[in-house]
Amino acid sequence: VDGGGARGLSTLYILKFIMQGLEDAEEPCVPRPLRPCNYFDLIAGTSSGGLIAIMLGVFQMTIQQCIEKWEKLAPDIFPKKT
Repeated sequence: VDGGGARGLSTLYILKFIMQGLEDAEEPCVPRPLRPCNYFDLIAGTSSGGLIAIMLGVFQMTIQQCIEKWEKLAPDIFPKKT
């Protein structure tokens, strides 16, 4: 997962699209929503990507949970430049 400051949200939406494709391909018996930590052996990143990697890998959040948390945290972590 690449850095990009507050723009890290776009990374999450790309991952959401990928995970939706996996959901469509998975058997119905697999619990929903799918979690990236169950599909990727390694999740890493730099800057904002590192924070996203921690939320997805260490905290085992879903993409939607990560998006919601990111929207709350990003303004404090990456304030607007004046």
